[in-house]
This record gives sequence, structure tokens and C-alpha cells, in this order.
Amino acid sequence: MVKLSIGVIFLLSIVGDLTYGAIKSINQVNLELRRKKVEISGHQKNLDRLKKQILSLKNNVSGETNKFSKIISIKTNLKSEINSQKKELTLEKSNLEKEIGILRKIFAGLILTEDSEQEVDYRYLTLKSLKMKEGKLKDKKLNINSMIKNIQKLEKELEEYDFIEADLIGNIEKMHQQEKSLSLEAEKVGRQISDESKELSFLDKTKNELVNKRERERERKRKRKIKLERERVKERERLYQLNKLKAAETKKVSDQQQTSNNGREFSGNNSTHKILSSFSLPLRAFDRIKKDKAGGISMYVSTGREIVAPKAGEVLYTGKLSTYGNVIVIKHEDDYQSVILGDIISNVSKKQVVRKDEVIGKIIENSGDEKKLYFELRNKNKKVSYKDVFKGISI
Repeated sequence: MVKLSIGVIFLLSIVGDLTYGAIKSINQVNLELRRKKVEISGHQKNLDRLKKQILSLKNNVSGETNKFSKIISIKTNLKSEINSQKKELTLEKSNLEKEIGILRKIFAGLILTEDSEQEVDYRYLTLKSLKMKEGKLKDKKLNINSMIKNIQKLEKELEEYDFIEADLIGNIEKMHQQEKSLSLEAEKVGRQISDESKELSFLDKTKNELVNKRERERERKRKRKIKLERERVKERERLYQLNKLKAAETKKVSDQQQTSNNGREFSGNNSTHKILSSFSLPLRAFDRIKKDKAGGISMYVSTGREIVAPKAGEVLYTGKLSTYGNVIVIKHEDDYQSVILGDIISNVSKKQVVRKDEVIGKIIENSGDEKKLYFELRNKNKKVSYKDVFKGISI
């Protein structure tokens, strides 16, 4: 199992934390990667050096082994030569002893022979023969002495080779021990390289994960920025249209007020009256109308009718409201809100800017049954009586 360093364990925690801080730690991963590469490079150089030393030792062992083989061969030849010389020396000694024995017998015979003329001649010839034998025996003796010296020389040379052989055996054994030690060290360095290579692979994987996370984060921020920019543009356009509609609505109300104002006085603030008088009903036509005790209006129709905006504004909400049906809430100027409720289908969405009398929905048509559309006006979350808005309507 790979033994992870403190730096690698720290990086494990980084991978688990997919945050901006983790993305910033890519530099730490790069530093750890460079450090590991330097360590592996140093171990690799050490391993190469050990391999060269082991190869050199093997070559030296091979050379010493060759020398040892030659020494063994020389010793074998020397022993063979010594044995041959000893056999020949033994044979020569045996022959010399035999001839000495013969001579002794001859001398004994001469001593026992009488001094007659024939005997004297025989002695003379015998002595002459003995002289010749003496010379041969001296030659054999010299040869034997030479053989002895040669054998002693060979034995001395063999003894020297014994010392050389012992030295070679010691050197070879020492080299084998050194080779074994270097091999163990090389194996240890190899394991270190293997373990650190695994750590390096893990760091590369970690770096890739962090880089990918950083790229995803950048892409997310870019998309978010584009989205926000689009929303800002859309909001500016919405505000522009809303202001434009408000200006047009204000101008229309002002023009209507100037033409319809025949000198009547209204209770309350004049500017409030101008705002309220600019509202219209959300239905252009209906079968009947009924007031609500709280100040709202209920309009009834037997067929599907289009629903229009009572005044320009911005849609605050559109959707279902409990069991009452669907609702559309429109925000107008000066904190006024229109609430339209019933069995309706909405054609608008939240934050949409609408113009006055713009179609915003439709009453659901259902087999000719009479349908009710409820409408009320609110100001600062308080109902405004229809009497203050639609003075010309009799309910």
C-alpha cells in the first residue's frame, strides 16, 4: 500500500471541498508535483548508479571467475606433471637400485676370484665394464636429482597457486556480498520510485479534478454574469415601458379631466381623484353587476369574455388562489393594486408590464352557466370602495 505524504493527505481534503478555496489550491498541487518529480529524478539517478555498480561487480566477478578457472586448470596440470615426474623418479630409483645390486654382486665375485692369468683378464674386463656402468649410474643420479629439483619447483609453484586460489575465492565471495547488498539497495530504491510514482499519478489526477472544477466554476460565473446582464437589460426595458405607460396614462387622465371637469367639486384630495378616475372595469361587457359589502364588485357573464387590465401596471402575481379560482394581481402607481379573481385563464406572467385595456386573460366558458368575476382595488393593502372609483356605475 502506498504511504501518502502529509502534502498528499492535505490534497485529499482539498478534493473533497469543491469550493473556490479548493480551486485556488492548484498552485499547491503544482508545487507538490514538482517536488515529487525532483525526488523521483534523484531516486532514479541513484538507481542508475547502483545498477552500474552491480554491472561492474558482475563483470569483475566474471573476470575473477575466469582467473579462478585458469588457476584450477594450471593446478590440475601441475599436479598431473608432479605425479608423472614422481612415477618416473620412482622407476629410475628402482632401476638404479637394481643396477647397484648387480654391481655389488660383481664386486663380491671379483673378491672371491683367484689371481690366475685368466682371472686377471676377467677382472680387467670387468673393471672396464664397471667404469662404464659407473658413468651411466652418475648420469642417472644426476637425472634423478634434476627430477627431484623439478618436482620441488612444481610443488612450490603449486603452493603459490593455492594462495592465489584462496585470494580469488575471497575476492569472489566479497564481490558476491557487495552485489547482494547493492541489489537490496536497488530494490529498495525501486520500491521508493514505484510508491512515489503512484503519489505522482494521484497528484496529477487531483490537479486535473481541480482544473476541471475551476473551469466549471468559471463557466458557471460567466453564465451567471450573462444571465444577470440580460435580467438588468430586461428590467431597464420593463421600467422604461412602465414609465412610458405611466406617462401616457397620466397624460390621458389629464386630458380626460380637463374635458370632463365641469366645475364639480370632489371630496378628498384632487390628485387622488385623478388617479382613481383613471381606472376602468376589467370587463368591457357583462350581464349584471353586484356590489360587495367590503367595497369590491362582482360581474356576471354567461359566455366567455376577455379580461382587460383596469390600468397600466406590472403583474405582481398570477396563479391559483385556494378554492376561489385563479387570480391576477396588478401593481399600479402610488401603491394601488388591482385584484381580479374567478374562473379565469391568465395570459400574463409575473413582472410583465401591461397597458390599460390590454387583454390579460379570459373567463372560462362552461355550458352557458353564469360565471362570476370579482374585482377590487387596494391601496397600501386596504380596499378602496368602488364608489370612489366608478362614480357613474349604479349598483
